[in-house]
Amino acid sequence: SSVCALTLSPAMCGIMLRQTKERRGFFFRGFNWCFDRSLNLYISMVKDFVQRAFFMLIPLLVIFAATGVGFMSVPGGFLPNEDQGYIFINTQLPDGASLNRTREVQNRINKIAAETPAVTHVITMGGFSMLNNSNASNYSTTIIALENWDKRKSPQLHVFALVKRLHMELAQIQESIAFPFIPPAIQGLGNAGGFQIQIQDKSSAGSDVLQMAVTDLMDRGNADTVVTGLNTSFSATVPQIYLDIDREKAIKMGIPLDSIFDTLQAELGSTYVNDFNLFNRVFKVMVQADEDYRSKVADITRLKVRDRRGSMVPLHTLVKVNNSAGPQEVDHYNMYPTASITGNPAAGFSSGQAITRMEELSDEVLPEGFGYEWTGIAYQQIEAGNMAPFIFAMALIFVYLFLCAQYESWSIPLSV
Repeated sequence: SSVCALTLSPAMCGIMLRQTKERRGFFFRGFNWCFDRSLNLYISMVKDFVQRAFFMLIPLLVIFAATGVGFMSVPGGFLPNEDQGYIFINTQLPDGASLNRTREVQNRINKIAAETPAVTHVITMGGFSMLNNSNASNYSTTIIALENWDKRKSPQLHVFALVKRLHMELAQIQESIAFPFIPPAIQGLGNAGGFQIQIQDKSSAGSDVLQMAVTDLMDRGNADTVVTGLNTSFSATVPQIYLDIDREKAIKMGIPLDSIFDTLQAELGSTYVNDFNLFNRVFKVMVQADEDYRSKVADITRLKVRDRRGSMVPLHTLVKVNNSAGPQEVDHYNMYPTASITGNPAAGFSSGQAITRMEELSDEVLPEGFGYEWTGIAYQQIEAGNMAPFIFAMALIFVYLFLCAQYESWSIPLSV
């Protein structure tokens, strides 16, 4: 074994470990030649840039300027709308429409929704508008649940295609304004996807002028090519009953005004009394007149109030009932009376372009004393867009400082 280890093994190792010249084809030889040339060129350019670091500041500034111009010219957006698996339908009948009339229209909408492909469940909330979180007899909201995404791989079953189909079918219902919409990309930021703008009456011009301003802005917006689907639930022509109370006469007759208001609330609306415990749960006691005794205007005059002596006085001797019109509810945004307009960017336009266009239309259409503010997703997009230049600038500064610490030089990072 010693002879083998000293003679044969070294000879065999010399044969087996002998360096051989690798033979490569034409393609690999050409590729390696190009790669080596490119590497040498890059190294020489880096050496020249390092030696002329301050001269490289000029093209760097040009790159920054081109980036800024591109950032300002490219259409901006925030978060795109997503297929979350369900669709909302907001229904609004003419002002003053009864709940029974709303229910009839809602049944037709439910039938259309149920016959739509990929729909699993349809839920209805009569007398409530999810778009503006308000109750009224002419409002209705429909929630449509869709099949799982695995079963809706076809483009015709995507939520945007289904919304477009529902919009076309709901437009055939002449008795109401019904339009589908999807939830916002971020839950809690608004009630619908797209954008939401608040038109503010800063001069206290009144609900009628506010409605005219909102209508003019919507007409201009719907005729524009950048935005589409502008809608509002604000109306200043809702039929109302105005109760004119003769306060001086009530005081002379010894009837407290609180007694009149409490009677109206309990008989025509509802009032809270107290709580009681039952089955380990707490229940509220509410006083409310039956529907048959508060459905007509004449029911108001049949009410009676108690004076300070305990006698009952007919209410019709103290009040006058007049017909009037006004908004269903008066919303305020940043202390000003407001009306909300929702909409979406048109096909081929971003949300940033839609916001800019709506601001231009608002400046042109809104009368003096009116303003606008953004809310929901649009507000967050504007706030985030204002911070973007600052964030990019800070990122570049920190990267430069890190490179300065790494190379121990103030000029070399400029070439890098």
